[in-house]
Amino acid sequence: MDDEELKMSSLVNLGIAEELAPQFLNKSWLLNRTPPDSSFYISDNPIVRKNYHPPSPLMGNNGLACPGIQIHMPLSPTITLSFICETLVEPFREHKKTKMAPDASIPLLDAIDSGQPLLIERENVVHLNSLQVAHANRFIFASTDDFSLVNEMLESNPELAKPPQLVVQ
Repeated sequence: MDDEELKMSSLVNLGIAEELAPQFLNKSWLLNRTPPDSSFYISDNPIVRKNYHPPSPLMGNNGLACPGIQIHMPLSPTITLSFICETLVEPFREHKKTKMAPDASIPLLDAIDSGQPLLIERENVVHLNSLQVAHANRFIFASTDDFSLVNEMLESNPELAKPPQLVVQ
């Protein structure tokens, strides 16, 4: 593309941003911080989604507007921004009001409400890193030389080395 085509392409994408913005604004925003001995991966496809709700029979469950969706994006080796569907956060808020909230939910809600990063467990870092590996097209980047998780995942799931290709008909 020449310079003019690139400018036009960027302007077209602004319309998409306007359409998608409400789907990020209606979620709880959470900063996750790694423990000192851990770091986040980032891939060439860094915005990853996860939903533990079962998919509907006609549609998937990974869309931005799907109930239960979680969207994660590494910002640095130690901070990830998460957008969490309110259907997941609201039960914690209700339990907190009744003083019956699980102990782990209080720091989560405090971090969401204050905007301060939530210190997460190493297992959570591994989970978020595994999402980066599973969604990568070709590259995983890390601030350290520790790619053991990538190697383990590729060994147990060799199909991850060949992500599905978009077929246009």
